[in-house]
Amino acid sequence: MPGNAVAQLLAQAASHYQAGQLREASQLSRQVLALDPQNIAALHLTGLLALQAGLDDAAIDIFTSAIRLKDDIADLHAAIAEALQRTGRLDEAVRHFQRAIALDPDDAATLYNFANVLLKLTRYDEALAGYDRALALQPRFAQAIHNRGNTLFELQRYGEALADYDRALAINPRFVQALGNRANALVQLRRYDEALATCEQALAIDSRHVPALAMRGNAFYELRRFGEAAAAFQQTLAVDPDYPYAEGRALTAGCCVAIGPDTRRRSRRSSTRSPPAGARLHPLCSCTCRIRPRRAGNARKSTIATDTSDHPRRSGDPVALITSAFASPICPQTSATIRWLI
Repeated sequence: MPGNAVAQLLAQAASHYQAGQLREASQLSRQVLALDPQNIAALHLTGLLALQAGLDDAAIDIFTSAIRLKDDIADLHAAIAEALQRTGRLDEAVRHFQRAIALDPDDAATLYNFANVLLKLTRYDEALAGYDRALALQPRFAQAIHNRGNTLFELQRYGEALADYDRALAINPRFVQALGNRANALVQLRRYDEALATCEQALAIDSRHVPALAMRGNAFYELRRFGEAAAAFQQTLAVDPDYPYAEGRALTAGCCVAIGPDTRRRSRRSSTRSPPAGARLHPLCSCTCRIRPRRAGNARKSTIATDTSDHPRRSGDPVALITSAFASPICPQTSATIRWLI
């Protein structure tokens, strides 16, 4: 087996991967696997490339092959868990996260990603424990603090959620998701003026941040500033026409402007706090962020934004499919922080 050639190809693939040159990294990984079909590092990298291409089923196949060869690598279990949770196979993802944590209990990123899945499963107490474990290892992990706040929000512990959003913002003042969710918590606490100020902070960073636009509308509505509320909900719909409840609330606010405030007074007993009709706007999870490859250290991690658009489905050889996926520009993506082996 030409060991030196394999090592050189892997080093080149690593360099391209770190530089964001994913097509080149994929081609080199395929060359490695042609020489050594059971090379764990090449399989792992190819699986990560599949995740970034949105080829989740192919990634699962590739990680499964690697795990069959060597079952005691925590990063392989963490990676397949990410692929499984993206396909909605959350119970299987839980099992692989548990295996990854058993193998490496001190990896903050894996603990964080596991807690994100537990949050999706509404296993809130376990999710809180997971975030706490991650934060014990990495106290300034702003995303973990933020998602801990989201968990508390779902438990309707709004004051505690607000405190976590503030902690996350102290670390990263431009954390727009935390600002949007801070405004959400303030609305639930009926601190509407503060919610409006927080929405303005978020929109100064991202003028199209839909949760902040919607929450601004909610705050205006509860302050009975119906004209401004209607305008805010129309802005929300201009960015996201399918945003929950925005169209109905824009119409309601518009009617209140036309009819006058007395109608609002008479109906106030039957109305609920924002969002209307007893629904709460769930906080926006921060389990995603744009890719930032790192060059230092033996184990490298990347985090990339999740995209919900359709992606090619798996067919045929998954490794070949990965390479072909990079023939045209795509948006790299995965919702986890994943360590890789090269």
